[in-house]
Amino acid sequence: MNVEIDKTYFIVLATIGFVIFFVITLLIFVLPHEVEAGHILIGIITAILAILMYPWQILDAMNRKYILEDKTVIYQSGIITRYEAEIPYTSIKGISTSQGIINRIVGCADIRITSPGIQDPHLISSADTNSLCLRSIKNYKDVSIFLKDKMKT
Repeated sequence: MNVEIDKTYFIVLATIGFVIFFVITLLIFVLPHEVEAGHILIGIITAILAILMYPWQILDAMNRKYILEDKTVIYQSGIITRYEAEIPYTSIKGISTSQGIINRIVGCADIRITSPGIQDPHLISSADTNSLCLRSIKNYKDVSIFLKDKMKT
């Protein structure tokens, strides 16, 4: 089954993060102080980091893949170093979906797969040490039904 990742979600998140980080940088390091070389230098370095992180987040989203095969879920990611992991359907204990406000606006959802066998640091989400979150899935209803059917067999 094809899993469609909505790249718009990641672009919106990266843009919001960039704007917030850039504005905070200006407010903290440049505007409220007298013009000092140290503040300007720190502000410039922080702004450069914000500018570099924006394309990095977009590239990370573009290089993320979820593949649903006959017996496993395959997760692939990585920009510099490629990473791949497989989770057998037989080890999946639960599936849930969630939609934040940005997900709802762009028409996608996150699907969380819970499995006691997930111990890999690349797969573990921050919310649960035994789950993998398939982020920003366009066809989340179809994917969720497919996964639940695979759990039963």
